[in-house]
Amino acid sequence: MTDRVAHRPRTATVALLAPAAAAVLAGSVAWAAGDPPSPPPAPSSTVTPAAVPPGGRAGQARDIERLREELTSLRAELRGLPAGAGGFKPAAKPPRAARTAPPPVHATTGAS
Repeated sequence: MTDRVAHRPRTATVALLAPAAAAVLAGSVAWAAGDPPSPPPAPSSTVTPAAVPPGGRAGQARDIERLREELTSLRAELRGLPAGAGGFKPAAKPPRAARTAPPPVHATTGAS
């Protein structure tokens, strides 16, 4: 009762695909062997100094000091706020209506 004809197409397909897969693999390996990877770029030995911003280092120091003072004043302002201030309040859930009677039952289907 076993049908040997049904196994022949599978065998034929495998017999055709296996050499094709081997050829693709061999071709890709040959291509990879023929094309070595490009060498990494040589590191640059020259170092250029960073450009001095307008106002120089003194201007940067003034900006940093101004920002530190602003940060200190904002922290003091935050400490002075009452707890829960700042606009963030958890959303209050609306009260749910108590169910007084069960939902009506459909006369034909019996679904509620």
